[in-house]
Amino acid sequence: MASQGQFVEAHLFNPPFSSSTAPYKSLFGAETYSNLQEVYTVAKAGLVNLLVDAAKRRESEAEFAALGSWYPDMYVHPSDPVCSGFLEHFKNYQYMLQGKYARLAMPHESIRGVLCSSKAKPHHLIPSARLHVPADDGKAASARDAHSLTQWWSDGAVVQVQFVNLTAKVVKERAFQLEKHKPVRTDNGE
Repeated sequence: MASQGQFVEAHLFNPPFSSSTAPYKSLFGAETYSNLQEVYTVAKAGLVNLLVDAAKRRESEAEFAALGSWYPDMYVHPSDPVCSGFLEHFKNYQYMLQGKYARLAMPHESIRGVLCSSKAKPHHLIPSARLHVPADDGKAASARDAHSLTQWWSDGAVVQVQFVNLTAKVVKERAFQLEKHKPVRTDNGE
């Protein structure tokens, strides 16, 4: 509905986001894991951009832009293995948009979706959200506690809200790319 301009208020508690790098989070330190995630994100985006045809890429970009005005409230805990991937998703996307990888940071299908011809809409095409994150840096006693719904409505809950919108940056970058690669007319009308 949101892709058609009908924005429904949504409160998503611990929404699932699978990540192929999540199992490595506990094996490495925070800095090493962060570097691994950045390399993986850039490599994945480059590979998908090579494999996805231009028409499908334009369709994904249009859906991405249409969703830009919808801000679902997403309640995510950094220690929850089920939903912490959303925090990584937005962090990595912002990293790519800030640096030299901005042209790869277009909305794209997942590698699995490209290779398996998936008909499902990828969840990572969510360009904006109000992320509700525990203010205590997400220190939970266990993954089970981090996934518990009671943390969000307990009396002592302190939550930080982060507004994330990647749409404007992505659309601006894509428009720059199109302008930069626009065909040039010669004097003979070609």
